[in-house]
Amino acid sequence: MDVSLFDYNLPSRLIAQSPTQPRDSSRLFMFDRKDGTKNHEVFRNIVNFLTDKDVLVFNNSRVFPARLTVRKNTGVISEIFLLNEISHNPNIWKVMVRGRVSPNDDFEVLSPDGQTAFSAKSISDNNDGTWNICFDVFGDKFREDVDKVGKTPVPPYISEYKNSFKEQYQTVYAKERGSVAAPTAGLHFTNELMDGIIDSGAACEFITLHVGLGTFMPVKTNTVQEHKIHEEMVVIDCETSKRLNAYKKEGKRIIAVGTTVLRALESNVSTDGTLKCGSGYVDIFIYPPYEFGFVDSLITNFHLPKSSLLMLVSAFLCPGDSDTGLKILKNLYQEAIDKNYRFYSFGDAMYIV
Repeated sequence: MDVSLFDYNLPSRLIAQSPTQPRDSSRLFMFDRKDGTKNHEVFRNIVNFLTDKDVLVFNNSRVFPARLTVRKNTGVISEIFLLNEISHNPNIWKVMVRGRVSPNDDFEVLSPDGQTAFSAKSISDNNDGTWNICFDVFGDKFREDVDKVGKTPVPPYISEYKNSFKEQYQTVYAKERGSVAAPTAGLHFTNELMDGIIDSGAACEFITLHVGLGTFMPVKTNTVQEHKIHEEMVVIDCETSKRLNAYKKEGKRIIAVGTTVLRALESNVSTDGTLKCGSGYVDIFIYPPYEFGFVDSLITNFHLPKSSLLMLVSAFLCPGDSDTGLKILKNLYQEAIDKNYRFYSFGDAMYIV
């Protein structure tokens, strides 16, 4: 399947630069796969379509300020982007570094006023655009220092960075620190809306997928099948999987709040259709055609052209039928553009039932 099939033209004015206030006042494009009906709602009205036969599954991963301004030993000001921890002590991280790097390069991590907060040294090239780098602080001290000097890694299509993004680019239920990008479908939920979901009789469950930078990257291969998906850490508690399996057995609808939740659940489904618990890195790449084993409905944002997430949505729109799913996807996205929906991380949402 050619990657160009998943391209589309989006007017730049529709790329959301900041979230709606309040969060749940964003728009919601609802699509029913069974009969093709569409509804356009305010997001908070999603509670009107939930009952005690529904289970919403959320990703409780917390974004941390992974962008560090550094001064190289050459005096050049650059940036280190933290991806994931390799070892705790010594404190070694897999990172991306802006500009050229060599083994044993020294870096000073700078505070906003230009002072040295802590230091780092490059160790080895991973030959995939990333490096392993060792920092001279670790544990709670490292986390505290990163929180003080780091910036929230908002996507590059956000034209102006604001300090308020540290809270705005975070779900209200974020708990487990580890993501370098937000699970953006969750940004539409407020504490009041979460209470309303419980009042509707629907159940809420939480799993963890630490979102990696590659989630939102365009696919650069010519064909979909050539693309190598990135690895991300998934944690599903055994009590949570037990409840989810019981809900599924009862015939309740499993609603994934975001593509991260969908990938986490689908990567942990056994051949008999039951959800496994545990933790580990997964690299599931969902593209058409795909038969889903656990998730029944999906809440998601509008995604970048040629992205793996757009391919996932296409597969979900018509499982097992590549051509039909792609046709529906293009029609829905064009309608969203025509109706001036806001796109990408701070944009509006789609609810596929």
